[in-house]
Amino acid sequence: MRISVFIILVIFLTGCNARKPVVDSVTTTTLDSTYVKERIIPRDTLIVVPADSLQLEARIEDITEKAITKKVNRLRISLRREGDKIIADCHEDELLLQIALLEKEIEIRKELYVEQKTTINNFVRYVPKFIKYLAWLGGGVILFFIIKIVLKFVKPI
Repeated sequence: MRISVFIILVIFLTGCNARKPVVDSVTTTTLDSTYVKERIIPRDTLIVVPADSLQLEARIEDITEKAITKKVNRLRISLRREGDKIIADCHEDELLLQIALLEKEIEIRKELYVEQKTTINNFVRYVPKFIKYLAWLGGGVILFFIIKIVLKFVKPI
């Protein structure tokens, strides 16, 4: 009986050695984004204007010093007489075309960004000095009472 009380007492006095485990945590951050960029690019272009023709018919008696004119689209023709000569004038109006061909370019870029953070927490045991002194004092008081109880029940030889 004495030995079992002594063993239990030793276990209680030295068994207060609890440690916190090392904690590992992994945090994963995933960022999925889509980026759309639209760009308009002007291009040079060659334009071909189709040919055009115009015909004017008149009798010689109808041609006078006052010009006979006919106009179709951009073409204008005129006939007139100066003495014994017949003069035909043909004019084409100025063609001004400005064409800008715009090409649309769309760029789509998808990104997947994964970041992993590992956190390792190492806990360091730290017990303040006054707590250690109080623990030793409490252990001494308990030991004193145990010895006093044992001496009371055990008869000296």
